Amino acid sequence: MGSMDSIQVGAAGQIRWADLLNQYKYHPAAFLSLVSRSEDLRSDIRAAHVAAFQLCRNWPAELRKWEIALMAEMDFEIGSIWSRDLREAAHAELLAKAHEWGVTPTAIRMVSTEIDAVYQKAGEEVVRVPDLKHPPSGTTE
Repeated sequence: MGSMDSIQVGAAGQIRWADLLNQYKYHPAAFLSLVSRSEDLRSDIRAAHVAAFQLCRNWPAELRKWEIALMAEMDFEIGSIWSRDLREAAHAELLAKAHEWGVTPTAIRMVSTEIDAVYQKAGEEVVRVPDLKHPPSGTTE
């Protein structure tokens, strides 16, 4: 599923965090650009992770950042791409963008091992989507 056509967005342009992230797993750069452009979306992502971080109090403080969690959650979604070539391309794209955000591959790997519980909790939160008129081009498996 690479097209946003099937997303159930509410009248106010809202969607579950996990559903939005899943739609962009083939296009992490496009997703991170969307996040960069939208203060509302960044604010909602931060808020979704505040409660979720209570589940990982054993993490060092420097890893309990929404940006690192975002990258680890995206990495989790990319891992579900069936095609090895598409998965590797998306992963490389994610790491390149993560570098621009100041997030290291090591931080992503460290958080990825324990991101499931955080992602489940944060993923249920509803976030505001600024513009779905220009979704990423579709890629299907």
